[in-house]
Amino acid sequence: MKLQLESGYALHGLNAVYLDDVGWFRVDPRGNKPGVDTQFSTDREKLAYPIREELGEVDYPNVFTEPLSSVITAMQESNDCQKLFYNRPEGL
Repeated sequence: MKLQLESGYALHGLNAVYLDDVGWFRVDPRGNKPGVDTQFSTDREKLAYPIREELGEVDYPNVFTEPLSSVITAMQESNDCQKLFYNRPEGL
């Protein structure tokens, strides 16, 4: 999932679980807090925040069993969260 921030885009990773009756099902680890309701349900996926396509945000429905090498490289080359924010991959 790619979300636009004031300083650009951020690439967020979701978790996924495999359920025999459903198959792969993405879950949003950003969790519940005031104004955010991400209760687990197999009836429909419920992300913490809506994808705002009008702002150029993109939802990649892919499920990867290994982390993307571009994400690992960005993390290894960043000394802190702020540097990682500006060194992050722009998309898949």
